[in-house]
Amino acid sequence: MRYLQAGDVLILDNATNHMGKDNTVLEEWLLTEHMVLVLFLPARAPEWNPIELMWNCMVQWLKYFDILQLTGSHRVVKAAASILDRITHNEIYRFYEK
Repeated sequence: MRYLQAGDVLILDNATNHMGKDNTVLEEWLLTEHMVLVLFLPARAPEWNPIELMWNCMVQWLKYFDILQLTGSHRVVKAAASILDRITHNEIYRFYEK
């Protein structure tokens, strides 16, 4: 496998596309063939989902970002890219600490 390695834990939320019947086969295959454990976050627990924490953080930073300083079209996209570029490894680590 390219991204996941033996001993990794893949954490998924309870989105419908993650919880389908066919995914049970994938979950078993990842464990038996690649030693990758799949864990599902509890329903309605966005505070445990690092991606949700990241998006919340970005939205908070966007409130104070001066998008008028950017030129051209897609100013919000450029602002988001600028904010994401500033995020440090330590900040991302904090999202996973919770």
